[in-house]
Amino acid sequence: MLLPAAANPPLDTARLDVVPAGLWGRSEAARTPVRSGSESSAPLLFGVLAAHVLGGDGPAGGLQDAFLVCLVPLAAAGLLTLVALRTYPRDVHTALASNRYARRFGESEASSRR
Repeated sequence: MLLPAAANPPLDTARLDVVPAGLWGRSEAARTPVRSGSESSAPLLFGVLAAHVLGGDGPAGGLQDAFLVCLVPLAAAGLLTLVALRTYPRDVHTALASNRYARRFGESEASSRR
């Protein structure tokens, strides 16, 4: 059960590499409710899928089928992550350049306003 969550820390780190430092607070504020909502509703949705959508015969009902169905989005997320690896270095460089630009011109504009 821990294996699907093993990718979360590296993905969080990669996200913070790409998001400019000045927007970390906003990105966390947007990401946290979405992630918390998804994680908290997952057991309920899995149970509904197993009992009502895939309800099968036998003692396990649709539980085995629900596990198999839920492997599809997991595999799709893994493939999407592999595709995103191609643009990761460019995204990091863009975020760093944005930070340098904001520091250079943001400070000069702030000092000229005084």
